[in-house]
Amino acid sequence: MAPVNYGIWGKPTATLDWCEENYIVTQFVAEFWNTISNWIMIIPPLLAAHLSWRKKMEFRIIASYLSVGFVGIGSLGFHCTLIYKMQLMDELPMIYGTCILLYGMLEIKSKENKMNTELTFFLFVISVFTTIMYVIVQNPLFFQWSYGILAGSLFGLTFYNCKRYNGSVPLVLLSTLSYGFGFILWNIDNNFCPQIRTARALLPEFVKPVTQLHAWWHTLAGGGTYISVLYSSHLRLKCLGHQPLLKIYYHFLPIIEKNDVVRNGTAIHKNDDNNNNNTNDKINTSKTIYANGKHLNGVTFTRMK
Repeated sequence: MAPVNYGIWGKPTATLDWCEENYIVTQFVAEFWNTISNWIMIIPPLLAAHLSWRKKMEFRIIASYLSVGFVGIGSLGFHCTLIYKMQLMDELPMIYGTCILLYGMLEIKSKENKMNTELTFFLFVISVFTTIMYVIVQNPLFFQWSYGILAGSLFGLTFYNCKRYNGSVPLVLLSTLSYGFGFILWNIDNNFCPQIRTARALLPEFVKPVTQLHAWWHTLAGGGTYISVLYSSHLRLKCLGHQPLLKIYYHFLPIIEKNDVVRNGTAIHKNDDNNNNNTNDKINTSKTIYANGKHLNGVTFTRMK
């Protein structure tokens, strides 16, 4: 019988071990492809949080990006080590991050920079209760049901707000399709792992990484969640009376920010300014202001070099 390879992290202590074979690529990473695929949940959201802070966006938007980044960091640690403590650092931030996104959807029409302390406390209690129960029970099904209820509530509220407040349908559909397809791959990976491993063993080495369906789940779910933050930011700015603008930074990073014009230290919304009868002061639309600007079904965007 071949000796068991535990790598530098030793025998796994996590309650879950995914379909990727352990320590196949390197002795330093338990699940190599599941680990590096977390980049999409770390680099883009943390960069977006920094840019949103520089643009003086609301804290709820910055916190939404940060929550995705923290999930990615925890997931990286979990798949790299398969240690139980790292598993908690992966799964529990998913609960906390979903609560942050739920707050944004529930308070989509609130006043700018005003916090609902009652709702914040309620979501905080949910997070603490889930944390304590999961540490006691240590059953992955408890976490999966808890996260599923919160995520399902978030999806339902997202579609409701989109219809009620005329949100960006393309962003909602793109986020849902990306996350939904990733979820399908996650289930295939869980339920048909023996068949996947058998098929993987027959493939050439350069093709095998494509069969790592949990890594695809990270990519698609992480991308879908990032897009949902873009949607939430876009709708929030619309509800505040701003004109949202989708900009592309560093040739790959989409960010939602205000498309207001500042005069004498005061922000002037486009819809207000277009009603100005003084033609000398009238501001052109974003298509003129941004020479390379385009429109995507109501979402204005431009590319930043």
